[in-house]
Amino acid sequence: MYILDNKKRVLISRDYLGDLPANTMETLSSLLMDQEEHMSAPLMVHPQSGLSFFYKRVNNVMLVLVSRRNSNAITMFTYLYKAL
Repeated sequence: MYILDNKKRVLISRDYLGDLPANTMETLSSLLMDQEEHMSAPLMVHPQSGLSFFYKRVNNVMLVLVSRRNSNAITMFTYLYKAL
């Protein structure tokens, strides 16, 4: 889980399972840059790394959940909406 500010800098992060690569934030940044050029979707998948990014923006804060597994999207989005 990552909490980012409006400039996409990490405010708080937590890797609960310890299985995320060190370049997870760089991957997220590149995906967000691509998404800003097109319509923004709350779910992004990076095929090379196999990471799924679920995110929700509220005002100047972005909450991001990252998964390496085939996670239940409804559960992830429910957590996002309840957390913010």
